[in-house]
Amino acid sequence: MKKIITLLILLGTKNLSAQTNNDKLILEKCKKPLIEVYKTHSILFDKIENYLVENSKIEQPKFNNVRDYKIDSINRIHNLNLCDFYLQLRKNNQQFYPLIKSKEEAILISNFVTERFVKIDSLYRSFVEEKKVEKVSENTTNIKVSDTLKPIYEIGPTIDACKDSPLGIEQCSYQIIYKAIMNNYAVPEIRIIEKSILKIFVNFRINKQGIVEAIRINKTSGYFEFDMEAINVINRIGKNKKFNPATVNNKAVSVYYTIPINVMSQQD
Repeated sequence: MKKIITLLILLGTKNLSAQTNNDKLILEKCKKPLIEVYKTHSILFDKIENYLVENSKIEQPKFNNVRDYKIDSINRIHNLNLCDFYLQLRKNNQQFYPLIKSKEEAILISNFVTERFVKIDSLYRSFVEEKKVEKVSENTTNIKVSDTLKPIYEIGPTIDACKDSPLGIEQCSYQIIYKAIMNNYAVPEIRIIEKSILKIFVNFRINKQGIVEAIRINKTSGYFEFDMEAINVINRIGKNKKFNPATVNNKAVSVYYTIPINVMSQQD
């Protein structure tokens, strides 16, 4: 994949405004195995676009100082559905590159992917803005895990494995969350993008049962697949780790985390 990326950087891509007949050119000039993968890819792009259009509007919650958990749950479902499309796209993308046999095919496929993502990114940015819910309840808090943590609750979410850590159970648990995200984020290699460094702010909740949920993008990188990988990583962490919930006055409470993820978009 990295060799193909290098090849495409050297070759460059055609101006998108002149790429109106790209689909037709792929069908005419590419070999049959590559065409079949292209068709599957195109269908996935269509599904993503349609999903973003159909679900771009939700009824905004009407409340004062209380987070609407129903809206959070709906948003979580949307994000996981979109993440599933992304994982299918990533898997199918791996089939492209062994089938590319010429510079012409490489340029055609690169332009096709770039052209479709330009539209998806635009739809996705609107989708994220529509899904933002800014107000939170008194029993929640936003935390940047990369900063020095000064929790406002009595005991924050913890992991049993940190019980005997010299760092303390809370600090150890915070570090495990953060390191798990950073170590497991797989940079998407689906297309070439303009920026070399991206920042994503992803928000999630550890609820009263210690379960990770309500995963959403608080501030988008601007690129669909990079945001979806952040959703994917935190969803996997939630499935693999069980937390003890935070407490206030000896009662379990939900805690919201906002974590910044810095991504190098291309590897040398």
